[in-house]
Amino acid sequence: MWTALLLAIALPTAVGSYLGALYDTRHRREGWQRTLLRFALGPEVAPRAWDDLFSEQPDTYLRVRTIDGTWIAGLFASRSYAAGFPNTPDLLLEQAYGVDPETGQLGERLGYPLYIAAGQIAWMEIIRPEGR
Repeated sequence: MWTALLLAIALPTAVGSYLGALYDTRHRREGWQRTLLRFALGPEVAPRAWDDLFSEQPDTYLRVRTIDGTWIAGLFASRSYAAGFPNTPDLLLEQAYGVDPETGQLGERLGYPLYIAAGQIAWMEIIRPEGR
């Protein structure tokens, strides 16, 4: 009876801990581990495209056209933050860049972070760094 009780407690604890560890690093998993996660936990569905894009913590440049027509740009990387569902989707980019108002080309680093408030984004372009 003690063995059955121990298995009833220890087995779910061990399986749950293993699945939790896999889930925590799910974006770096490949092959059978990713398949196991899909089988055990179901499909991974982000509530919005915004959440799907930023959940992987990509290193990418963002060029944004605000609702007043101004171009702004910055680097989204490890020290950046994108608010996810159910919060309002605002951005904190770790590095601001100048933008040519005529062409939209990214210019020089400005040396400070960039906050983009919710509701100010009219259009956003994702620019992957070279070689990624």
